[in-house]
Amino acid sequence: MLRYHVALYLPPAPGEMVVAEALDFPGAVTQAFDFPDARPMRNALTPI
Repeated sequence: MLRYHVALYLPPAPGEMVVAEALDFPGAVTQAFDFPDARPMRNALTPI
């Protein structure tokens, strides 16, 4: 099982993107318009 730490950057205004970054894998970033959709890092970690 792969374990990693994720930092979530919440938008300052409604309607902006939530960004999730895997701290253990530089460059692995996902974004979405809501928190649950930004959390999964499967797609960001696939190319690494």
